[in-house]
Amino acid sequence: MIAEFYQAHPMWTWLTVAAVLLGLEIITGTGWLLWPAACAGVVAIVALATRVLGLPGEVIAFSVLAIVSSLTARKYLKKADVQPGPNINDRAHNLIGKTGQVTETKPGHVRVLVDGAEWEAEGEGLETGASVEVVKVLGGARLAVKAV
Repeated sequence: MIAEFYQAHPMWTWLTVAAVLLGLEIITGTGWLLWPAACAGVVAIVALATRVLGLPGEVIAFSVLAIVSSLTARKYLKKADVQPGPNINDRAHNLIGKTGQVTETKPGHVRVLVDGAEWEAEGEGLETGASVEVVKVLGGARLAVKAV
């Protein structure tokens, strides 16, 4: 049945292969299946334009195109830098240099309001209501602050 369908519609067979490979690429996100999917689309156009190659020729053309395009893409397309700067999702790290206000002081316990949120903090000579600047992230949700 598949062979009969291919004989009648070779272009649709290759477009199906392209769609399956593209779907797998979307699921995995690796980049390795993008080029074979495009090559299957090219072979579909060739199959539509001419039936000279037949199934063996189309499979060989697809294989050669997929290997050449994948290797060429890996060589000439640069990978995107995953983190060109600080992590924008690291909220605590982005607080360094910002100012806030001490909301609570107890022996060995200081809380500061910085950028709309309260944080545990360490600092010397701090009183409730004092303005502070974040100097360092100590780990977790603790900040090192100094009086401004």
